[in-house]
Amino acid sequence: MSKKCSASIAVLLIVSLVCSVQAQTAAEKAAPTAAGVVKKTVDAANAFLESVDQKQYEQVMYSFTDDKQRENWSNLPVGNVPRGGLRWGDLKDNQKEAVMALLKAALSENGVQQVVDNMNGDEYLKQNSRRQTSFGSDEYFISFLGEPSTTSGWMFQFGGHHLAINVTVVGDQMTMSPSLTGGQPIDFEWEGKQVRQVAEEEDAAYAFIASFSDEQKKKAVVGDRYGDIKFGPGAKKIEAVAEGIAVSELTEKQHGLLKELIGYRIGVLNPTHAKIEMEKIVADFPNMWFSWRGPTDAGADASFRIQGPSIVMEYSPQRLGGVPMNHIHAMYRDPSNDYGSGFIEARRNAAKEK
Repeated sequence: MSKKCSASIAVLLIVSLVCSVQAQTAAEKAAPTAAGVVKKTVDAANAFLESVDQKQYEQVMYSFTDDKQRENWSNLPVGNVPRGGLRWGDLKDNQKEAVMALLKAALSENGVQQVVDNMNGDEYLKQNSRRQTSFGSDEYFISFLGEPSTTSGWMFQFGGHHLAINVTVVGDQMTMSPSLTGGQPIDFEWEGKQVRQVAEEEDAAYAFIASFSDEQKKKAVVGDRYGDIKFGPGAKKIEAVAEGIAVSELTEKQHGLLKELIGYRIGVLNPTHAKIEMEKIVADFPNMWFSWRGPTDAGADASFRIQGPSIVMEYSPQRLGGVPMNHIHAMYRDPSNDYGSGFIEARRNAAKEK
């Protein structure tokens, strides 16, 4: 074999080795598996539970079958709707850190930031209120339904005024249906920085409706004034209806804009499980509807609703406070899997077939 040929083979071996290392590195950086995310979430949940004493444990832990606590969330302050579980303001620093670690395990970075911004917004509201209120970052609660597990069903809740994060876990599956975000104020200054809650979602909504032709708007716009949420706390019938324009009538480009809009809300959940949810939602586009209420100009006081077999998503300004778009209620539910009901039913049916 010639020296030139040997040198060529050596170069190929080096290139092959480099490519192999790069491929391994890329695999290591790939999104974690659903089972891996659940394991991390369970570990974080157990770490928090290990930090509490017996009295706190009895306050924070509920049965997985406790429907009263499961539905004990609201957009209203805790003074109007008392929450169960442990109060944020009563937790020790290490316990607060453990709660945040749990949120970071189950949610995305943007999702955790939404929680933080919401709490800071409520603290801003408290500090700038002329009367004594039950507002403030101390007035948020953590609770668990069922023991954290990588096999059995369980749930954790975190929320307060304008926030309800309800995460149900069954095996390696996870959903945050139902969950409430938004806040008041939406725009505020905190620690020298300007905060604008749900900014990307709001911008995406205006960009989406701006892409509509006049004929499409005639179908999509169902009211000249913004409306309230329909599928919020206390709603018993979570069922999508045909309202506005059928998503099947939209262009491919508009489908992309709709996917982006929905993605900001679903993206509160961790990327691994959010991807699974988005795939299911996009598959339902042929059976989905979009409606808009109010002017379509960017920044105008307007609400929207997306409805389909696997999603109801609402965005609604509120007049309380004087500036509707500075007070938002944003609701997400999966009619096919509210509180993980779809996961539980599928598991039950699988057990019957064995």
